[in-house]
Amino acid sequence: KLKSKKSRLRRKLNKKQQRARELANAIQASIRREREKASESESEAYANTPEAEVESNRFEQNKSSLPWPVEQGFISSEFGKHEHPTLDGVQVKNNGIHITTSPAAKAKAVFAGEVRRIVEQRGSGMGVLVRHGEYYTVYSNLQKVMVDPGEQIEANEVVGIVRTNTETGNAELHFQVWQSFDKLNPEKWLARQ
Repeated sequence: KLKSKKSRLRRKLNKKQQRARELANAIQASIRREREKASESESEAYANTPEAEVESNRFEQNKSSLPWPVEQGFISSEFGKHEHPTLDGVQVKNNGIHITTSPAAKAKAVFAGEVRRIVEQRGSGMGVLVRHGEYYTVYSNLQKVMVDPGEQIEANEVVGIVRTNTETGNAELHFQVWQSFDKLNPEKWLARQ
């Protein structure tokens, strides 16, 4: 019985990791398209403008003091490679952090920026990619998105509603911070609770 349960958990973990890879690929493709556009047309070369540099600097200056993307919650899965909490000998890789929160919690932007893309993820809701100069924040595992691509949003503006897992009853926001193509540890950017 235990082997069967472990086997089911491994299959679920593999599906979850596949969705995480799909999200990372979608983010990278989005950033790549923006860079290609910028090189094709100087008028769209936002990444090289003084405005983008100012926005990037403002974002950097707020490292370790950005507001949390949900009103309340705790980090239930940290950034990077680490041991799976229940499967011995299994390592998981997390491109961001998971924040367990209350059902139907509102996911909020941690900084002003432009919504660049809405990503639909098979089996795990939707995601929102927001650009802050050369930085990007990602809010995923949403059941509903409240913003549109191209929209300018402010810090603490609601980007969506966190999806609740029907099997477990847990609501968990997946939050990421990128600098261009580099994945950064979101814990280092958020204010201490």
